[in-house]
Amino acid sequence: MEREREGRTLRWAIALVVLVVLGVVLLGRGRQVFQPEPLAAWVAVQAEGSDLAVVGKVELEAGTAFDLYAVVEAERRNGEKVYFTEAKRVELAGRELPGSSLKPWRGRTTPRILWFTVEAFPPYSEWSGGPRDGELEYRTVFQPDWPAAWTVPGTIKPSVENYLPGQQDALRQARFGTQRFRVRVEVRSDQSAILPQLVLESWGPEEIGKRSEHFPGVVAALRGSLAEPSAVFGLPQLEPSSETTTEDRRLLREWQSRRLAFSRVTLLKAWLDSMAMAWEDLSWRSVDLNAAAERGGPGDLVRAGERLVWVLEDRGRPGALDYEDLCLDFVRGARVSTLRQVFSGTGLVELAAFEREEGQ
Repeated sequence: MEREREGRTLRWAIALVVLVVLGVVLLGRGRQVFQPEPLAAWVAVQAEGSDLAVVGKVELEAGTAFDLYAVVEAERRNGEKVYFTEAKRVELAGRELPGSSLKPWRGRTTPRILWFTVEAFPPYSEWSGGPRDGELEYRTVFQPDWPAAWTVPGTIKPSVENYLPGQQDALRQARFGTQRFRVRVEVRSDQSAILPQLVLESWGPEEIGKRSEHFPGVVAALRGSLAEPSAVFGLPQLEPSSETTTEDRRLLREWQSRRLAFSRVTLLKAWLDSMAMAWEDLSWRSVDLNAAAERGGPGDLVRAGERLVWVLEDRGRPGALDYEDLCLDFVRGARVSTLRQVFSGTGLVELAAFEREEGQ
C-alpha cells in the first residue's frame, strides 16, 4: 500500500514537472512570436533611385520603377516601438523613423505576406449623384501572382485590364496612372498551424475617402501638359447625368483634386488650372489628318465636335499629326487609342498645339 502511494506521488510529481516545462516552452514560443507585440501593418513605397520607403502617396514620373515594403509596427513592454521590415529607411506619418527601430522579423515562424491593390469599380459609370450612390465604391483586389514576401516589385496596372479585350500595354512605352496598395500579415505560432493566431491588415477601401492624401499608393504621371490627364488612369470616371445636382458636381470636382475620381469636365478644368490657362486662351486651327502635313506632338489637344483627346505619342509620319499617332481618350473610361480609332470621316479636326520643353 505504501509503495502504491509512493508510486502515485511520483507520477504526480513527474506530471507537474512536465506541465511546468511545457508551459515554459509555450510561453517562450509565444514571446518569440508575439513579443514585441504587433500592433499594425503598413505599406511603404520606395521609388527606384531612392533609399527611403514612404508610407503614403508617392508621386513619380511615368516609367519609374518602385518597390513595395511590408512594415509591421510593434511595441515592447516598455512602450518602445519597433518596426519589422526589410526597408533600410522608412517615413511614416510624415516623419522618418529612427534607424534603430527598424528590424528584420526574428519570430519563430515566418509570417505569410499577402498583397492587394485597392481599386474602384466600375471603372466607368454614368453618375446621378445623391445620397444613395454618392460614395465611391473601392474594393480590395488580391494579387495572387505577386510574391508572398516582405518586399515586392510594384505596378500601377489596374486589374480591370485583365478582363478587357486588346493589350493597352503594347501601346505604351511607360506605365502611368494612379494605384493604391494594401498588405495583410498573418502570424502563426507554428508553421503547421492551419489558422493564423494574429492577422494585421493595412488601410483598406473604407479609409480611401478619409485618408486619400496619405493612403499608400503611387501617382505616376507624364511630363508637361500630359501630367494631369495621364494621372487619372486607374481612377473611376463618373459622368454626371441630367439628374446630378450642383452639389454633386462640386463633390466630383473635389474628388478630382484628391485623385479619387474624375469626369471629362473636371479633368479638363484641372488640366486648364495646371496650365494656368482658361478655355478661351486655347488657339484652335483646322488640320487634315489624312494629309499628315501638320506638326503635332505630345500634349497637343485634338477635337472634333464634343470629342476631345490629348496627343500622347508620334507613331505615324515623324513630326506630323496623322491617324497613327496615339492619344489619351476619355469617352467611356480612360484609354490609350490611335487617332484613327477616335476620329473618322474626312480627317478634318481642330488642333491646339503647345510649345514643349526639349526632350518632351
